[in-house]
Amino acid sequence: MFRLAAVFAGVVAVASASVVELDAAVDLEETCDNEECAVELRQLRAKKAEAEVTAHSKVEADAEVDACSYGLMPQIRRLAPECFRMCPEICAPLNQAIDSYANWQGAPGATRAVCHHIQAFKCPLTTAHSQCRELLQKTSEYGMVPPTSYSQLQATCARSP
Repeated sequence: MFRLAAVFAGVVAVASASVVELDAAVDLEETCDNEECAVELRQLRAKKAEAEVTAHSKVEADAEVDACSYGLMPQIRRLAPECFRMCPEICAPLNQAIDSYANWQGAPGATRAVCHHIQAFKCPLTTAHSQCRELLQKTSEYGMVPPTSYSQLQATCARSP
């Protein structure tokens, strides 16, 4: 039990404890033989879960930033910079839609890609609609009918194969 308490104290003292360190401490579960130790173990598990969520969120945030920086996204971002500032989560799905369109799937392929990530497009169709209007209208040049609302996109996706 002393070993678990020592490891727990050391891990908790470090504000940015890694998931690996927390895994090592949680692995000591078999040495837990009383209520105090069990409480510490539950706290440690909660800290581990929090560290995993934080690590996952950072990976997602990094992926969003990277997705906005490759392919055609730098040029597309120039069309509506405020849209992408407010809705960076559209970069990766928009890249996929562009790839689908370009790889001989045309407008139907792009629509399928957008519908597969429909939640990412909620921001540009609601919160940042005025900032994203020009970007949405640009899609009509490629044979797509831009949605004017999130509910319209939902209806389109419901009809899409």
